[in-house]
Amino acid sequence: MEINETLYRVEITVRYGDPIIDQLKELGCRWDGQVRVWWLSRLDPNAAQVRELVERGTARRNNFARECERRRASGLAVTIPYRHRQIAKQHGGIWDATRKQWLMPSMATVELVQSRLAEAERKGSDTNHMAA
Repeated sequence: MEINETLYRVEITVRYGDPIIDQLKELGCRWDGQVRVWWLSRLDPNAAQVRELVERGTARRNNFARECERRRASGLAVTIPYRHRQIAKQHGGIWDATRKQWLMPSMATVELVQSRLAEAERKGSDTNHMAA
């Protein structure tokens, strides 16, 4: 997310599908398809709110990125099969789409999730043997 101010406009570059787009629309921002930015007149009474909204969103994303990096550096990544993703979510896991792993909040959580995962796998294999 990026904000750029020109002589007449406040322009906001946002990824497609970003939830902040709905808030920008509510504040009166319009889409410029040629430049591919959301924009609002610098003189618009909502311009200050738009700037604040974008700054808060950028700060949240930066905090999220720092937290992901901290978890990666601390060795808190766990590979969990898709069918058991709820285990990671229930324990505060963050999905790392680049590495296809879950980043857990602490080593204790990693150990807990691994034990729950092993238990879920055992239960799954028990039901597979029963069905045969």
